Amino acid sequence: MTEMRQIVPSESSVLERVRTFRNLPGCYDVFDVRGDGSPAVIGVQYYVAYKCDTEHTPIRTYVTNRRDPYYRWLYGNNAVLGPVGKVTMRDVPVCRFNGRKAEEAETLSNVPLYEAPFEPETIQFYTVKPAPFDSDKGMELNRELRKVGAGHTLDRGKLLLN
Repeated sequence: MTEMRQIVPSESSVLERVRTFRNLPGCYDVFDVRGDGSPAVIGVQYYVAYKCDTEHTPIRTYVTNRRDPYYRWLYGNNAVLGPVGKVTMRDVPVCRFNGRKAEEAETLSNVPLYEAPFEPETIQFYTVKPAPFDSDKGMELNRELRKVGAGHTLDRGKLLLN
């Protein structure tokens, strides 16, 4: 994420103008991860989901680093749970792009879920002591930190520096 942060604009108004390719919400990312001709649904061993308000601002966590509740929230009954490396997805809609537009191309059945290990950020610059990370103040701090860069006027209150 550190590298990703450096290539995208820090201001939301500018970031909203970046043209992106996006799958339809119901489609899964499916790749031949092992290069053996077998498709797998792409996942990651990072189990955090946020509830957002009507402006898409995170306001609290649904599930925090608990695998089974996270999969039930994300996949519903479509995931046949098991140990890491043994989860199967029952129905897997797959999109393809026609120009910039994603279209559902096919539906696969009983596809394994590839759970890439979570690699925590190795650089840590701060500890949030005045507020929990998943509180309103903690989320404001993280949103403001993501904006830090040339041309951005810092909000010292959001950075908990006042």
